[in-house]
This record gives sequence, structure tokens and C-alpha cells, in this order.
Amino acid sequence: MSYEIEYDLSNTKEAEDKAIDDCKEWLTLRRFNKVVKALQQDEGRTSKNRLILYLGLLGIQGYPAHVMIRRYWNPQQSLFN
Repeated sequence: MSYEIEYDLSNTKEAEDKAIDDCKEWLTLRRFNKVVKALQQDEGRTSKNRLILYLGLLGIQGYPAHVMIRRYWNPQQSLFN
């Protein structure tokens, strides 16, 4: 996001929900859903650092990027490919 948002980390669940809401607002719901789908289908092919870089290119940085990865990224590699 092109501006800095402070999150109150005393309540982690609320802070994470707020970060996700901010991402939805920034990307629009349609683009947000595409990003979530890509994160879920990644199956561990992309490193966390590269995902943070990719999210940064979309304008999502810092805490919201880490929350997106923690919530939606599937780091488990598929054994059937």
C-alpha cells in the first residue's frame, strides 16, 4: 500500500483481520481473490521472500504481506506432480 498503516498488535486476530480488510480495499475484491487463489495453488514452489516481493509489486508491504502469506499461502509441495 502506498501509505503506512499502524496496526494494534495487542489483539493479533483483530490486527490480522484489519490487515486483510485493508488488502481487499487496496486490491479490490476481484484482484484480492485472484491473489489468494494463486497463493493457495503455489504448493511451496515459491519462497516466502519472493512472495513478499511479489505482494510488494502489488502495493502490499510489511505486516499485511506477512498476514496474507500466513493465512493463504500453501507451502506444502504436492507429491503427485
